[in-house]
Amino acid sequence: MFEIEKRSFFTSKKEFENFEKMIIDQAKFVAKYVYKSFLFNDPEYIRIRIVLGKNKVEITKKEGDYNTPTRKEINEYIDLEKLPEFIKKIKSLGFKKCVCVKTESHTYKIDNITVALNIISDLGMIVEVEALTDKESEIQYLENKVSELMDKLELKELDPKIYQKMMDNLYSKTSDISKQKFSL
Repeated sequence: MFEIEKRSFFTSKKEFENFEKMIIDQAKFVAKYVYKSFLFNDPEYIRIRIVLGKNKVEITKKEGDYNTPTRKEINEYIDLEKLPEFIKKIKSLGFKKCVCVKTESHTYKIDNITVALNIISDLGMIVEVEALTDKESEIQYLENKVSELMDKLELKELDPKIYQKMMDNLYSKTSDISKQKFSL
């Protein structure tokens, strides 16, 4: 699967709330999610996401970096009760440290494009506009649709280099996975 994603960063809570008031009239509300993401970037990127109220844990592997809007993404789901076994497995594969972020996400859809309003610990208020596809031939079309929607919503794109620096700063706070509490 390919994820086509662009982001916008809000510096004030009021601005973020005003954006949500505006989008309510233009989009279909999908859900409010509260989750913890455990982010690993060594030896490769893996995200473990535990969502409040869900019995499945999402495991995501991504290729590439934040400098392009499209990244290859592989998702799998495991039962929450099997998470300790999975943690043991990845630890044996060299995944020793991760960082945990908590997120509250209000998710909307406009023309099959997801608009997620996220409040992320240690990162701030970020709106993600994204589309998913299994077809490589649709990537350019969806990149254009995501850009058009960003323009329509008057969202200023967060420079990918700045977002990369934000993520690098976040990864500098990694700690040994044995110290993490893999739960909500």
